Amino acid sequence: MPPASPLAVGGTGWDGDTFKTEILMDKYGIQINKTSRNTVLFMTNIGTTRSSVAYLIEVLVEDRTRSG
Repeated sequence: MPPASPLAVGGTGWDGDTFKTEILMDKYGIQINKTSRNTVLFMTNIGTTRSSVAYLIEVLVEDRTRSG
């Protein structure tokens, strides 16, 4: 089973589905595997590169500074 990293988004004012679609997929082209009402789940595998993880972190920090 690939490593999974859940991210809680409930406290941001976004639900998991909206955050997945409007922010990560539409705005940044990041694919999300699963969502719930309060979380998005990122899954990695053997092919996940360091730059892919760095891009994800950069996007999350950038979006946080824009909305905060």
